[in-house]
Amino acid sequence: MSIEGKRKNKYGTTRLPKELLDEAKKLIGVRGFKSSSEVVEKALREYLDEYFLIERQCAELQIVLSEQKRPT
Repeated sequence: MSIEGKRKNKYGTTRLPKELLDEAKKLIGVRGFKSSSEVVEKALREYLDEYFLIERQCAELQIVLSEQKRPT
């Protein structure tokens, strides 16, 4: 498989509002970011990590609360 074929399988594209992309570009060179893509990828990864952590915590809390409601 060619390099192009590998890239197509590994990456996708998305569109961002220009204002948001301009803000991401301001971080290039800061904290080791080499491109706006790296800034957006890191931000999205951190958001998703936090989102799924909160989802797990809510599920665990629901289990605890449901166990407390059971008659003893």
